[in-house]
Amino acid sequence: MKNHHTILFVVFLVLFIGCSKSPTYVSDSKKYVSFDIDYHDIENVVNKNTTFLLKSKFVKNQKDKKIIAISDIVNDTDDDIDVELLSRKLASKIRQSDYFIITNAISGSGLTTDYLIKNSRKLRSDDEFNQKQIIQKGNLLAPDYSLSGKISKKIRNIGKKERVDYVFLLTLTDIKTGLILWDNEMLISKIIDKDRLNEYTNTLQKTDAINQPNQEKKEISNHFIVGIETRLLSFGSMQTPRVSLAPYGYGNNINYDHTPVGSFDLKIGYMLSLHKTLSFQFNALYSYSSSEEKDPYISYYYSDYKDPLKDIGYCSSFNKECIFSATSHKLGGEIVAIYTPFGKRVSDGGFYFSAGLLKDISSKVKYKIKDIYIERKFDAYYPALGIGIIGFYGNVGWSVGTKIEWSTEEENYFSQGWSIFALGLFLKI
Repeated sequence: MKNHHTILFVVFLVLFIGCSKSPTYVSDSKKYVSFDIDYHDIENVVNKNTTFLLKSKFVKNQKDKKIIAISDIVNDTDDDIDVELLSRKLASKIRQSDYFIITNAISGSGLTTDYLIKNSRKLRSDDEFNQKQIIQKGNLLAPDYSLSGKISKKIRNIGKKERVDYVFLLTLTDIKTGLILWDNEMLISKIIDKDRLNEYTNTLQKTDAINQPNQEKKEISNHFIVGIETRLLSFGSMQTPRVSLAPYGYGNNINYDHTPVGSFDLKIGYMLSLHKTLSFQFNALYSYSSSEEKDPYISYYYSDYKDPLKDIGYCSSFNKECIFSATSHKLGGEIVAIYTPFGKRVSDGGFYFSAGLLKDISSKVKYKIKDIYIERKFDAYYPALGIGIIGFYGNVGWSVGTKIEWSTEEENYFSQGWSIFALGLFLKI
């Protein structure tokens, strides 16, 4: 019975070990290809580019060894590609030839220099170190050539499959003359079924995107903007303090309460994108509006004096005897929040909400009453709120909304009030 138990235990143990999903060593990792750039891709790029370089006519005609410094190798993709591994393998492969020497004293972003090369020379002024052992000036060798490069990526949709193209571009430049001595472009392409994409990639892919990194940068890019906005169907008002004509010998009073006729706002500002669905505009504003009345009502004030003041009488609109006109010039600023719902992009348009503040800078009303000319200035602050929709077509933007503006003063103001339609047009620079 004990033997049966022992046999069953051994069988169970073997089955458990055989079915367990523990890590195992891979003798040939080339059999397991990912959709991203992996170690074997880097090794392939290094081997082929080094071979092309060493077999070029430029290298074969070279008489003595030259010093190469690794310059910038830019990873212009959204993949986590080990650029320094690529650079060091290139340096190692090139150094094994009889044509080049690699310097580690100076480099670009493609390689990390040995910081002790410079730090050891700082010991020249340190009395704690034997100065006879300190490296003297003039021993570092300057590079003759620089090796730079760029890695780019594009995604293509091919029916139910997705293809990714990686382009590796390497350039060898003569530092003295600035001339390109050698360059080479290498393409690595991979294709996979879309429904299996997540199984073979470490980078989040968007199958409906073409050149996603550049699109993402474009979607959240920032711009200076210039634009204009006009307001239609405004229920605004202009209120001036009562003006007496007594100093001119008349017992009349003037009150001018009228709706603005024409108006527009000029804008210049900056559009800041915080996310592909959210951005803000910070605008400086100049606002203009005007109003004119050619047949005004002039009231008469009955004096308590024994000799009442004269009545200026009826104003003939035909002869333009009385004209009241007002112009408003304001400066201020506003903040506009733009939100695109449903996961779309700001460049597709969305809803906006604006809040701003204006102040009179050169706003006035003029009264012409027969031979009398009177001028009064407006001086008030005007908060404003707006809401609406906004859209873009390339660098051109448009907006349609409603806006309300009011005055902080009880009188002596020229306000647009509520504008049912606020129509805007602007350019992204």
